[in-house]
Amino acid sequence: MNRTDLLELEKTMMKEVVKRRALGGYSADAEGILILSETLMRLLQHIIDDMSPPELDSPKGKSK
Repeated sequence: MNRTDLLELEKTMMKEVVKRRALGGYSADAEGILILSETLMRLLQHIIDDMSPPELDSPKGKSK
């Protein structure tokens, strides 16, 4: 995965977190799902911050 892929995944997770927060405690599992979603989003943000700028990304499928 390159930075662009991770940024797209981050957008998807952000939408999910916003949706889960809006739904509130609709079921017994809701809080756990929200915690997992927020955790994944924060991990993605950390990985993205540690990566090189987009112009230095190598093409998909090729190593640096």
